[in-house]
Amino acid sequence: MEVKLMPHLLVVILDDLSHLPELLNRWRKIGVPGVTILASVGSYRASNWLGRVGLGAFDRLFEAEEVRRRTLLVAIEDDELLATAIAEAEQVVGGFERPNSGLLLALPVAQIRGLHKVQPAEPQPELPPAVRTDWQV
Repeated sequence: MEVKLMPHLLVVILDDLSHLPELLNRWRKIGVPGVTILASVGSYRASNWLGRVGLGAFDRLFEAEEVRRRTLLVAIEDDELLATAIAEAEQVVGGFERPNSGLLLALPVAQIRGLHKVQPAEPQPELPPAVRTDWQV
């Protein structure tokens, strides 16, 4: 009998953007599939910020350092990979139970369409800059 795994949507809201590169790197190393990254602002912080600076600054809301967050979304079908991805996220942020650490949710997904796509080509090694003595700036 074949065991069917329940896919999950892993949602991580990062309060500290400095954790983003390390988290993405760790997830890539363990095989987490493509991550969607969204700019996000929580309503509590947004309303406090707008209360201080006024509604005229609404168009700068996503630029304000004090309210800027990132929401990461990734669909994961493998239960073991999901558990490892959660553990890595917990370790990177120092635990989501701490104040101002963010939020982590793992939601069951009833249906997925378009998850399995052709894998992108392997990244090419970065070439050193071309240096020519006859070039001038």
